[in-house]
Amino acid sequence: MEIIIGRDPENGQLKVIVGQQSKNVGPMNAVPKTVSRQHCSLTTEEGGLFRLKNLKMQNVTYVNGVGVENKLVNKNDVVELGTERYRLSWDLVDQAIPKLFDLRPLEKVWNEYNDAMLALSIKQNKFNAIKAGTGLITTLGLGATAAGLIKGQTNAYFYATAGLLSLIFLVKTYIDGSKVPKERQRLLEKFQHDYICPNPKCGRFFGNQAYDQIKLFEQCPYCKSKFQK
Repeated sequence: MEIIIGRDPENGQLKVIVGQQSKNVGPMNAVPKTVSRQHCSLTTEEGGLFRLKNLKMQNVTYVNGVGVENKLVNKNDVVELGTERYRLSWDLVDQAIPKLFDLRPLEKVWNEYNDAMLALSIKQNKFNAIKAGTGLITTLGLGATAAGLIKGQTNAYFYATAGLLSLIFLVKTYIDGSKVPKERQRLLEKFQHDYICPNPKCGRFFGNQAYDQIKLFEQCPYCKSKFQK
């Protein structure tokens, strides 16, 4: 992220530009005219560091009392702008920077939800197969019983086994038939709770938009909060 630091010529406030957004901060007429409209830039680096660069050769910038053109700095360094040495307030810079909300945890939420729903679909297909098998076994058992009666033959062991298997499959399909919808509902409720805008003041559910689609957005479509990706 690049931050442009300068002076607003109309009211003498500190001007901070981030991307397309420009914001004036601090007291009016506090920034001397020796600070140019776009005086220097701060580019974020790893470890909380910033790469400070003068944007024009004639601009004067000091870090800890030493004139610089290009230097790594952090928020413990004293940065002064212009020959009158206007001291840059890191608090004012932070105040002007749009807060970014981390979108990355939603990738895990999306993947876990889709994996769980896929597993439920597989389980549902198995349930349907067992249900069909139960009906088939019952039909075969009844057919065998009818055939035995017609021929005047009985096979108590076979009929008892067929009946027991039919009962077992019937009980299993009944139990599984109630578990799957409940688990699907639980997963959906958790997904709706977690797959939301990372700005706590918004918290709008992103619906069934895939994470790969959402991460293409620069900001929340509802509250316009900026995303960190």
